[in-house]
Amino acid sequence: MYIRVMNQGEVIHNKEHMYVHNDLINDSKLTLEAKGLLMFLLSKSKDASFIEVDEILNASSDSEEETRKILKELEELNYIQFVFS
Repeated sequence: MYIRVMNQGEVIHNKEHMYVHNDLINDSKLTLEAKGLLMFLLSKSKDASFIEVDEILNASSDSEEETRKILKELEELNYIQFVFS
């Protein structure tokens, strides 16, 4: 299964940094955990249209259950879309 980042707002990538519009990080509908995961996903979306769920699960010490809960939150707010291969 893959994830596609949908609602990127204004994101600028350069060689070593990523800049996001403050509105994205200040969205009060998102938990702090979801904001952090969204920043991770946005950093990966520069080079890839789709991000493997396993890559996300392996990038953190969070449990699979917790990570999937946060992904669901991002999906419900239209920040990401699950894509089944």
